[in-house]
Amino acid sequence: MQFKRPSFILLISFCLLKLQVFAQDSWFTNIDSARAYAKKINQLIVLEVGSIEDGQASFIDNQTWNSTLVEKQLEYFVPASVELDYSEAFFTKHKIAYTPTLLIMDADKNVLYQDTGFKDSTEISQILSTVYNHGGKIRRLLNAYKRGESQLGRLQKAEEFLFLSYLSPNDMKTYFYNQSIEVLESFQQELSKDDAPLKNRMKIIEYGQEINAGSLDYGMEKLNRLVKDEISTNDKALSLFYLTLGAYIQSDYEASKKWRNQLTELSQGEILARDYTEKLIKLIGESN
Repeated sequence: MQFKRPSFILLISFCLLKLQVFAQDSWFTNIDSARAYAKKINQLIVLEVGSIEDGQASFIDNQTWNSTLVEKQLEYFVPASVELDYSEAFFTKHKIAYTPTLLIMDADKNVLYQDTGFKDSTEISQILSTVYNHGGKIRRLLNAYKRGESQLGRLQKAEEFLFLSYLSPNDMKTYFYNQSIEVLESFQQELSKDDAPLKNRMKIIEYGQEINAGSLDYGMEKLNRLVKDEISTNDKALSLFYLTLGAYIQSDYEASKKWRNQLTELSQGEILARDYTEKLIKLIGESN
């Protein structure tokens, strides 16, 4: 069921009714209906959870949603507005106890962003822009991964998923990390016993995932051992990338600089190593 987002609330003694004033965009009042439509058109869902208690409405102000900038951005999402229902599992799972709460999620209920509190149009616009940009990248990568002709090309796309999770704002790290895990696991299942080079690279990526997931010591120890072995130049470049990043996360800037210098030396003649060097600049800056 779709409706036009209400512009004001009319309170009547025997019931609470939402009087609908039609805005430009259609909003869903049911999460499952919004999910079905989002899946059909391959878009993310903007979900506003509000409440009406003791005659007081707790929804984000209509003027915020109806601002020219926000209205334009909502064209790239499926908007939905529902009332908080403590008996529904969805609200319990995501620990929604106060309103208004804003969530942005995909059609499978994977939440990219969640926050509680009133927001103005500038804040809403920034949130939508950030989520859309990252969500767009992840969808393009996923499509490219599915279309990939060679296994190496597909693995490179899978690596990008993990890299995006490092770059994501904190609110979205979990979503992108989980997406990268799913893609890499599906890729691993495709590999045969004869794919030793790709399997070695998968190992390095798994250690990189450990760093991103918080198991720093384990990931760093494995990578430390790996760079001392006889491995391919590309594998060494990838290992040095994760070692530099892991040491930086540990605030061990001396070790981070050491690994980064080795990667820089390697990058003089290796295109892939240069690519990882550029990624590091994006993640931790030029001089760290």
